[in-house]
Amino acid sequence: MIIGIGLDICSVIRFGDADRRERFAARYFSHEERERILSRGAAAAECAAGIFAAKEAAMKALGVGLDAIPLTDINLGYTREGAPILSLSGKAKRRANELGASRWHVSISHDAGIAAATVIIEG
Repeated sequence: MIIGIGLDICSVIRFGDADRRERFAARYFSHEERERILSRGAAAAECAAGIFAAKEAAMKALGVGLDAIPLTDINLGYTREGAPILSLSGKAKRRANELGASRWHVSISHDAGIAAATVIIEG
């Protein structure tokens, strides 16, 4: 059964120099996410925007506002095949457990300077 759904879009240009702003990056991205962003070279801003959109979509799926849970409690990783996956810690994990979350679905897309993400929680 679906217990939460979230959708978010971000302008890629907002993240044009996010890789150079360590304080900003540390506030919103995990160490692993920052490494992935930096490894993307010219596509770093697009990568950062996609990760950020996925985190905001996850917050919406959890039914909370952006100030309720630190975005670093939501980590976006990837399977060997390249599919995005979410892992939670701290407040995000507690909220997911409260909702009875058992499975997450994440989709990220980029086009025309926009990154979009959808998160669906099953329970």
